[in-house]
Amino acid sequence: HTGEDLRKNDVEMTEILPGVQYSGRDYFPRHDMESVFQMHVKKDVGLNELPAAMEVDYVKVSQYFLAPEIKCPDIITDSAKVVLNVDGKATNIFWKTDPEGMFEKYEGTGKVANLVVKPGKKGDAIIFYTFQMPSGERFFAETDLLVDRVTSAKQNPKLQDQEAGLKISPNPSDNWVNITSGSNQKWNMRIYSMSMQLIKQADNISEKNYRLNVSGWNPGTYLLVADYGNRMDSARLIVK
Repeated sequence: HTGEDLRKNDVEMTEILPGVQYSGRDYFPRHDMESVFQMHVKKDVGLNELPAAMEVDYVKVSQYFLAPEIKCPDIITDSAKVVLNVDGKATNIFWKTDPEGMFEKYEGTGKVANLVVKPGKKGDAIIFYTFQMPSGERFFAETDLLVDRVTSAKQNPKLQDQEAGLKISPNPSDNWVNITSGSNQKWNMRIYSMSMQLIKQADNISEKNYRLNVSGWNPGTYLLVADYGNRMDSARLIVK
């Protein structure tokens, strides 16, 4: 599967042939995936008794809830409504925009985010949703925003006092970075590639300032998510 939605060669699982390109569907996640195959052996089995190879006929992937979809305009001029279309079982829904200074309100709760652009602001932004399923696991969805031709948004002077969230410095970096938590309580950290592959995690961090060595990481943009228990923060980490 190349990631393109070709709408051709749509076949049943038993009809899949090697080397043939099949169609991609909007409802199936296109993120990179990893499969782990385990083989259980009896105690005291010698290495020479283990098979040299394993052949896998097919892998069945199940999706247990409706994949989230974020609906928003392609270009935001003054204001816009952004809606998360998510499974009805989802709870504890939070959203946040990055950079924080682009909109009058940069974070909130619920499926709907009413974004109002600050005067003079334009450029690329991102909105990031997190939600919880009955299993207790948290998931997230994000989409890019383009802000342009801003003319009439009203500035909220009180917002500056609220912009004390997750911070990363220096950013970009090719060595050590300092991550400042947006809370004084213990927190958990997850860092994902832009294809949503988990790169780094740390739990029950007690320090407000966390030092991270990114030397050796592939250059690019990463998504850092901080979980404080009752809310979540996100920020972009750029490795050069």
